[in-house]
Amino acid sequence: MLTNNSILSSLSELPSLKLLYLAEDEFQASSHADGFHNLSKVEELILDKSILPTNFFHDIGALTSLKVLSLYGCGLNDSLTHQGLCELTHLEELDVGYNYLGGALPSCLSNLTSLLSLSLDSNKFSGDIALSPLNKLTSLNYLSLSDNHFRIPFSLQPFFNHSKLKHIYAENNEFYIDTNIESLEPTFQLNTLLLSGCGDCGAIPNFLYSQHNLEYLDLSHLNLTGEFPIWLLENNTWLKTLSLVNNSLSGTIKLPAHSHMSLESLDISKNFLDGHIPMEIGASFPSLLDLNISENSLTGSTAPSIGDMVLLEFLDLSHNNLSGSIPPSIGDMKSLEFLDLSHNNLSGGILEKLTMVEWQSLFWKYPKKLI
Repeated sequence: MLTNNSILSSLSELPSLKLLYLAEDEFQASSHADGFHNLSKVEELILDKSILPTNFFHDIGALTSLKVLSLYGCGLNDSLTHQGLCELTHLEELDVGYNYLGGALPSCLSNLTSLLSLSLDSNKFSGDIALSPLNKLTSLNYLSLSDNHFRIPFSLQPFFNHSKLKHIYAENNEFYIDTNIESLEPTFQLNTLLLSGCGDCGAIPNFLYSQHNLEYLDLSHLNLTGEFPIWLLENNTWLKTLSLVNNSLSGTIKLPAHSHMSLESLDISKNFLDGHIPMEIGASFPSLLDLNISENSLTGSTAPSIGDMVLLEFLDLSHNNLSGSIPPSIGDMKSLEFLDLSHNNLSGGILEKLTMVEWQSLFWKYPKKLI
């Protein structure tokens, strides 16, 4: 067990100490103020998975030079209302993920104007993001809000002035439609946007029309309406992952005007898409590793050009109304590890080539699986 008298006090003999890493250690639940005052030059404090006292946030303000603070998985079950944390005005990275912190974010967090990276994921935070101090933290590049109880406006308008913002992780929160949206465009260009969660959000938000650098986009479980947004792929040629699972998208699957060379994962399962699988789908997405179009209302044959996706590892076309025989080209897909064609109207026999492949997963009946 580390005590403030033994460890923190002895470290005061290292006047040039800038990084302190004490992960998976245990502190006594006593006052650390004196020890922290002796460490005023420390710039990085990493206490991941450590056991911390309840007064930790109150005392932390003594570390006036701190730029990086990581308290990942430390079992904290209080709130962030302690003024000590808000005194760390030089802080650039703050990670309090995977704790039990709750309540609304304190207004004094707006003091941390130097923050570049903020991780609040997997806690019990609540409150409307539109009214939170996050709106003032315009230096943010990375923001993780996932797995909390936040209410988040689907337009993301509170962040439109965050010109440096590149990555937003906000899965498993509650999303709502803004009623008073100004006709503004965001100043940011995002690389990562994960907004899957709970909500009845209507159309895909307009701000996405101005985004051209997306690499990872997840808008699942939001009851989105409208047609398959092919414009997302055409506007973002570096997009690697597009997930639109469990929405209310309708109409046919459209293909980009030119082959999309970057897309590796496309999941549009559990929608209301109909019509045929486009015949040229293989040529349009030559880099795909995962393709999931299950649980839609697709008809017609299984497009033979799927076999042109030589890198494909996962293919799920189950729970549609596909008919005809299995294209022979699928039997030539040497990278394929998972194939589900169940719950369709396919006829004919199983290709001989398929029976000779050593499969990780091959389903003709709908399986229980985690995807």
